Amino acid sequence: MLDTPAPGQSSTSYIDTSTITIMPTADDKYAYYHGTLNNPDKVNIADSKKLRTIILNKQHDLKGLPARYSALARKLHVIIKPDKNSKYENLVNVLDEMLINKVPYYTIVDITEQEEEIVNRKM
Repeated sequence: MLDTPAPGQSSTSYIDTSTITIMPTADDKYAYYHGTLNNPDKVNIADSKKLRTIILNKQHDLKGLPARYSALARKLHVIIKPDKNSKYENLVNVLDEMLINKVPYYTIVDITEQEEEIVNRKM
């Protein structure tokens, strides 16, 4: 069964603290940011070799959250947003990393215009 937003809702909420957005882009690069994109400077660029390290570091950080955070907040959530310049292989690489690193929650959604502009400037 496919899990989609309820009728009338355009998006699904997520836990800001435990979320990374990964955007496969041109030249086998991956733009990413933690939480919500409220500052374009938060967007970083990595290659496929660094992708695993980024995921593992975030998982490690989540384990150290204070007790007031729920068990769900301690599990990594990844939003995958391929841009129009990425290759199918780049998306498959990210999905492979989800399985290898046992990321329990991930989704593939469209990249926003704002994100695409930021990625293009950073590349």
